[in-house]
Amino acid sequence: MPPDPAGAPRARRRQPPLIEEEIGVRRELARLHQAPNEAALAEALHDHSIALAEYGRPECALRAADEALELYKPRWREAPDKEALPYTNGLALMAWLSETTGAEADPVPLRKRAVVLLRPQARHSGQAHRRLASNLLQLASHVAAAGGTRALLRAPTLTSEGTEHYVRASARSRPPDDDVTETATRWAQLLEGRGHRSEALDVRRRYGLQQA
Repeated sequence: MPPDPAGAPRARRRQPPLIEEEIGVRRELARLHQAPNEAALAEALHDHSIALAEYGRPECALRAADEALELYKPRWREAPDKEALPYTNGLALMAWLSETTGAEADPVPLRKRAVVLLRPQARHSGQAHRRLASNLLQLASHVAAAGGTRALLRAPTLTSEGTEHYVRASARSRPPDDDVTETATRWAQLLEGRGHRSEALDVRRRYGLQQA
């Protein structure tokens, strides 16, 4: 499976039965004291969804992700600063499940919603830059897969924006990690596919990539 776009590092992953036990505890705590415990319940459901997907149970994974998203949504709406990261992580998780397991959820509207909410957050959050870049790249892949004139025009633009957000997240002008290198390479390839070889060459030079 590709890396998930929305949460816990793989080092923290546990088997579904262990997470189910935690979810039971979190549910009881949320029932007794809703406000302070719903966030932890949502995060447990989020992790559980990823674990279920990795264990080949996509339908159960989608149900857990949907419940987590419903818990994230009011937290986002009620937050004074409209903190969007948890909610957009939930949107990205639902999209990821569709993209990697065939779960019944259209990923494109989910990715678009995440992008709209993350753009303001990225003005002051390095983490939001990375989450925004990830969603932009997935959108670019969907647009490119659709084909046609719109794909030729839109996919490079989305990939360009994603590359720049990865660069800003690293606070450097040169590619310091695989995210920037991979994204810039994809950007150059899309430009080359449109016949814009000079623009593609400029991208490759700017980010220190191998010449095609």
